[in-house]
Formats: sequence, C-alpha cells, structure tokens
Amino acid sequence: MEGTLAADTDRMSIPSPQELVGRARDMIPDLLERAQECEDLAHVPDPTIAEIKEKGLIRVCMPKKYGGYEYGWDVLVQICAELAKGCASTAWVYAVYSEHANTVAGFSDEAQNDVWKDGPDVCISSGGNTGTPESIANKCTLTPVDGGYSLTGWATFSSGCHHADWIANNCTLADGSDIIHILVRASEGTIMENWDTFALRGTGSNYVAFKDAFIPEYRTFPSADGLDGTTPGSKLYDHPVFRLPRIIITPYSLVSVSVGVALGAVEQFVEAMKTRINRAGEGIAQFQSIHLRIAESAAEARAAESLMLRNIRESEEILARGERLSDELRIRNKRDMAMCCTLSQRAVDRLFYAWGGNGLYVSNDIQRKLRDVKAAGAHHQTNWDIYMTAYGRKVLGMDVPGVRF
Repeated sequence: MEGTLAADTDRMSIPSPQELVGRARDMIPDLLERAQECEDLAHVPDPTIAEIKEKGLIRVCMPKKYGGYEYGWDVLVQICAELAKGCASTAWVYAVYSEHANTVAGFSDEAQNDVWKDGPDVCISSGGNTGTPESIANKCTLTPVDGGYSLTGWATFSSGCHHADWIANNCTLADGSDIIHILVRASEGTIMENWDTFALRGTGSNYVAFKDAFIPEYRTFPSADGLDGTTPGSKLYDHPVFRLPRIIITPYSLVSVSVGVALGAVEQFVEAMKTRINRAGEGIAQFQSIHLRIAESAAEARAAESLMLRNIRESEEILARGERLSDELRIRNKRDMAMCCTLSQRAVDRLFYAWGGNGLYVSNDIQRKLRDVKAAGAHHQTNWDIYMTAYGRKVLGMDVPGVRF
C-alpha cells in the first residue's frame, strides 16, 4: 500500500497514499447502494462525483504545482481497485479522470493553466479516434488554421463525458500525415447518448461530436510523444509519473477495475456464505466445495493485484533512473494487463456459479460484478488474443505487426 511520496510543499498538506486508499474504501457502502442507480442513469450519480472531488482522489498523479500529489501509478490503481469493490462503473470513470489529470501534465504549461487555473478537481474525459461502423470519415480530424487547428468529428467511447470539463483525445490530421493529441473543452462538443450496453453501463461512454471547434496550437502535442513519455510537460516535472509511456503503463488504471471487482466479489461471497442455508437446512459454509472456490478465487484476485503493482513499480523505478523501458518489458506489461483481467474474470465467474439461483437477481450485486468484469476485460488495451500472441511472437524473435508497445 505504499507509493512514492514526493517532498511536501509549503502550499498544501498532502495526504498519504494510505489515507487516499482509505478514503476510497470508505466510499464502498455508498457505491454499492448507488450501483443500480448508476446503471439506470447510464452515468455516475452526481453525489458520487462530488464525493470523489471532495476527497481529492483525482489529484493522485497530478503536478503539485496545480494542487496535485505527484504519487506513482501504484497509488492510483489501489484507489481505483477499492472503488471497484463498490461500483465498477464509478471506478472506471475515476480511472479515466485520474489518468487524464496526469495526461494533461504532458501538455504545455499554458495548456495546464487553462485546465487548472480555477482549481485542481477538474474532470477530464477522453475518447477514441476509430470512426464508426458506418464510416471512418467521422473520426476526429484536425484541419490547420491560423494559430492552431479546427476539430471536427466524433470522440468515441468517452467514459465519464457527462461530468467532464475537458476532453483529451487523439485526432488525425485531415491529410492523414500525423496523429495529434489535443485538449478541448467538453462544452464545445455534443454528447450523442449512444452508450446502450449490458455492463459498465454507468460509465456513460458515449460518443461526443465536435464541429469546427478551435484548438490552439499550445493545447496539442504529437501522439507519438505520449507513447514514448517525451511530451512537452514531461520536461517540466521530475517525478517519473510524468514520463509514463501511455499504452505501456497507464492502462493499468483500467486493469485495476477488473482487479477490484474480483477482490470485492471474494469479500461479498465470504460474507454471504457465512449465514446462507440451503434447502435442506444445511449451512453452505460447511461444504468443502465452497472452501475451495473461495480459496482459488481469492488467490487469483490477489495474484492479479500483485502482478499489476509489481509491474508498475518496476517500470517507474526504471524511468526514475532516466532509462528507457526495454521492448521486452513493454510487451511483458501488455501481456500481464491481459492476464490480470483474465484472472479477475475467472475469480468472479467461479463465485457466481457457486452462488446459485440467488445470484441471478438484480438485487444481488454478484450478477453486476460478473457482467462488469467481463466488460472491463474486453477493452482493446487488455485484449488477451492480441497481447498473448504478440508476446509469444516477440520472445521467439518474430515481428509483431500492428501492435504498438
């Protein structure tokens, strides 16, 4: 439960990693109570967003200069995992907001000031740049104009967009020559309300449409710089958390949702089985099959958590020494992201089966955890088929076409 504690500043008192994780843990009962409301609304309830801000959780990997704490990614994922024990959708949106508070630190200081000039607790969403099944012409494109770019298109799968103040997104230059990372005010876009899913429904991951939105040059950088951790903002701060290669470490924030769901499912299952009686009047807790299922699922959830934290900390230690992450470590990180999600799914699936018919009721949170852990592992950054194949090819000395790491 320890992260890298940067030196305190004269301007603020920084809570410890343990305190931040504890604040998230304290939210679990309310998150469990609001989980159905979160699904019904198809976005995180306002009181939950207000509490996340009040507890200062979004600031975990932000620059101290703007009110952040400058902790490592290991602290972020532990906070996220605690929230996921209560509500996976809330944890997913928190992961997006806290990750992109760190992403904004990669932009110019002028851009950072635009975002945080009125305070640190700003909600920053993101979006894909993959177009639509109908036409890739709808992907976000940038047309150079005087002083910057004009943005038109759809930011896809923008989790948390209902409460977002800003959106950070990859966009393609209109001539196709490059991909640029941009910051745009969320108010300049229109939410399309097309997130109609069976799981993680409360993330509200709708598309956001933009039409001729102006993006000043200083609120952009080449997306390749984000992949390498060499953004303009990376030169402004000393902590390695501001030099993270984006797809090699940062998706662990989403992985931690799966891990937290599994850890929470084990806790809920244990408590439920202590008092559950079957139709014959026997205590379920007496059955060896229940003991085995608890032990195996608990071990898988813990293994996923341990693997996630070990990889993050090892990667940040290398970056702290000023070294580049090797290709072998990069592809290993991607492999293990997929493995953590798979272990988490196995853990929850085993417990759901043992819960029996009672687990089917909407009032039983285990059915939601089963749906959400399946959905969380379906993200393209944690795809088992892609990254297990890529790892195998890499270690055998073969090319890994179409996979960025």
